[in-house]
Amino acid sequence: MNVIEKIINKLDLKPHPEGGYFKETYRSEGEIKENSLNTNFKGKRKIMNA
Repeated sequence: MNVIEKIINKLDLKPHPEGGYFKETYRSEGEIKENSLNTNFKGKRKIMNA
């Protein structure tokens, strides 16, 4: 295992769909309903996450 893989594992990073890795640190309780979103989005979404 190389240094980068060790860091990814130690920080429990997840692959990002657009490339790279990330760690979610916050997800709001509030949601946006699907009918309030652009038609490109399916399902409800959280108001905010970090």
